[in-house]
Amino acid sequence: MRAIADPEEGLIVDKRIFHTFERKGLTFKARSSSEGPYVTTYRGHDQLGNVTIGAGVIGFLPHSEGDFEPGWTIRKYDFDEPRIALPRFTADDAADLAAEFPIKTSNRKLDRIGRAHFKTSPSGKSFQNWIRRRPEIAKEDGVLPSPDADSAGL
Repeated sequence: MRAIADPEEGLIVDKRIFHTFERKGLTFKARSSSEGPYVTTYRGHDQLGNVTIGAGVIGFLPHSEGDFEPGWTIRKYDFDEPRIALPRFTADDAADLAAEFPIKTSNRKLDRIGRAHFKTSPSGKSFQNWIRRRPEIAKEDGVLPSPDADSAGL
């Protein structure tokens, strides 16, 4: 992990994190990697799970499955693999999260973004800004800034 000390907080800050979203006591952090951008979910300092942005699907789990109780979840690969429970989430919360990154949903009624591209989402715009601010790390991750930085890596 490439990190720096935050001068105000004295904390270690991961320089690959480019977007943060909070909802219902959970924090979702988007991070660059050599395998593409992904989202990691935290409750406080506890990491709950992660999923590559392009591989995730948000859906409602109607019954218990393994360690997952009924409710909203982020799953990997078209609803095959539960990765992150979203306790206390409503349909609106799920739709907001789906639009923020964007992550597909299993319910078209929730899919406010349709098939929006990553670069037009709030996290995609943050990623473009991050590439401009951190070109050396973007290069390490294989996200090379192009002369038209708006299309870099996306």
